[in-house]
Amino acid sequence: MPKIRYILLGLLIVALIIIGIWKERKMEQNKQGTQQAQTIKRNQIGEGIKYFEVKGIKVPVIYEENHLLPMGAIKFMFMGGGNIMDKDKFGLSKLSASILNEGTKELGNVKFAEQLEELAITIDADIRLESLHVDLSFLSEYQDKAIGYLHDLLLSPNLTPSALEKVQKRMTAAALNKMSNFDYLAQLELNGILFANTPLAHPSIGTPKSIKSISLEDVKKRLEDALDIERLIIVMGGDMDIDKTLEALKPTLEALPSNKPFFTPYFSTTQKPETISHL
Repeated sequence: MPKIRYILLGLLIVALIIIGIWKERKMEQNKQGTQQAQTIKRNQIGEGIKYFEVKGIKVPVIYEENHLLPMGAIKFMFMGGGNIMDKDKFGLSKLSASILNEGTKELGNVKFAEQLEELAITIDADIRLESLHVDLSFLSEYQDKAIGYLHDLLLSPNLTPSALEKVQKRMTAAALNKMSNFDYLAQLELNGILFANTPLAHPSIGTPKSIKSISLEDVKKRLEDALDIERLIIVMGGDMDIDKTLEALKPTLEALPSNKPFFTPYFSTTQKPETISHL
C-alpha cells in the first residue's frame, strides 16, 4: 500500500508539472498574439486617411472598413459651422443645425422621420465650437437609400416658418432651464470675462432674446455658408466598400457650394484681471 501511495503521489506531481508547462506556453502564445496584434495596429496607422476629389477640391476622408456587423456610419463635418461664427446672433448655429433635424421641406418632419424609422436609418445634426456635424447611420442593405435621404436633407432642409417656430420654442425652453444651473451660470460669467466681445463669451444655445430674434433668412444664410464642400471632412466606417460609398456620395458633394473656405479665427483672452461679486 505505501508503494502504491508513492506511485500515485509521483503521478500527481508529474501531472502538475505538465499542467504548469502547458499554462506557461499558453501565456507565451497569448503574449505573442497580443504583440502581433499591436504591431499590426501600429502598421495600419495612416492608412485610414485619403482624399476624394470633387469639382477639383480634395475632400479629406477618414475611414475604416469593418465587416463584423452589417452596419455603416457616415459623418459630414463642416468646419466653420459651429457657434464660433455666430457673431451677434447668439444661438444661430445651434438653431440652424436643429432645423436639419426637422426633415425636408417636401416631406416635413413627421413623414421624413417615419420613413427613416421604417428602414432603421438615423440622421442627426449638431454643432461643436468650430464645426457642424451631420451623422448618418444605417444597415448595410439600406446604404443607398440612407445616402439618398442625406442628399435630400442637405439640399432641401425644412426651412419653413413652422419648423423655425418649433425649434425656437424648444431652444428657448432649454436656455431657460439652464438658468437654474449655477455651474453653467458661473461658466458663462467666466467666459464673459475671458473672451469679452467675442462669440466665445456667449452660450452656444443663445439666450431667449437672441433665439427669438433669429429669422428664417438668418438660418438660410447660415446653412448656405456652413454646408460648403471646401469646409468638409468626411468620417466613415463600418460594413461598406469605401470607394463605392464615396462614389455614391459624389452627387451630393457635387451639389454643395464651393466658394467659402474656412479660416479658424483667433480670439485672445483678456489681460485685465477682474473680480465678480454677487451679494
